[in-house]
Amino acid sequence: MLGDEPTDDDPSTTTATAVAEKILLAPLVVRKGSNRPAVEVTVNQRHRCVALLDTGADITLISGALYSSMCEERGEGQSPPTLIPGPMIFDDFYGAPATATTEVNISIGGMSFKHLVYINEEMTIPMLIGLDCL
Repeated sequence: MLGDEPTDDDPSTTTATAVAEKILLAPLVVRKGSNRPAVEVTVNQRHRCVALLDTGADITLISGALYSSMCEERGEGQSPPTLIPGPMIFDDFYGAPATATTEVNISIGGMSFKHLVYINEEMTIPMLIGLDCL
């Protein structure tokens, strides 16, 4: 009868559908001399950069240079991103601590969202996107 609950609870005949909270729809950027996946992002609606996608990283980092650029070129009437002080040590990433965290607006492809990022002064790349952002 229509509307009745299914009576077959056998796990071998039941299918489960995985649903992702976010789906990253953006073309991967091929960087010269690197086979690592990267994507073009816009941070706080003004600052475009190529970010490394690192599925082995738990957190998302931005360089001190990118943060400084956001502060200097923030637009008229806009305040710089608020710093949340407190160093955090990363064992596997340059061995240098993050100096602070801040919340930024990240746009990747057609998706845009606010996200907490860690600021690392030693980073040579502008942004590293970790699993917390994917």
